[in-house]
Amino acid sequence: MGYGRNEENALREIRELERALEQAIRALRVALNQLREIEENFEDD
Repeated sequence: MGYGRNEENALREIRELERALEQAIRALRVALNQLREIEENFEDD
């Protein structure tokens, strides 16, 4: 049993949102690592 057009569109949108969230999470991890490095530099001073 296949999906109707609405279901296919919804699934496509969900996959796009998942990709966007994965990209956002990666960007947040990079930012967090940068902040940790900055914090370590302050502690070293």
